[in-house]
Amino acid sequence: MAASSQAGGFSPGSADRVLTSAGGRAFVKAVDAVRHPGSADLHRREAEVLALLPSDLPVPRLLAVVEEAGWLALVTEDVDGRTPELP
Repeated sequence: MAASSQAGGFSPGSADRVLTSAGGRAFVKAVDAVRHPGSADLHRREAEVLALLPSDLPVPRLLAVVEEAGWLALVTEDVDGRTPELP
């Protein structure tokens, strides 16, 4: 199992690419929902939208949403790419 933190991003939380002990890959972004409720709401909305998208779109699939101990985490498929630049 391994994790690689991703620099940049658009929220005050963590963004990490993870490798599971079984060899699977995922992208996990998490936010302290108590300190940053607005960001947590955006993460929840993102999860709702990802769950509704057709499977033939070229977007990472939502694997899980975890809310525990005041934190909210979205787990999606990990895809090759880079963080978009801010305009």
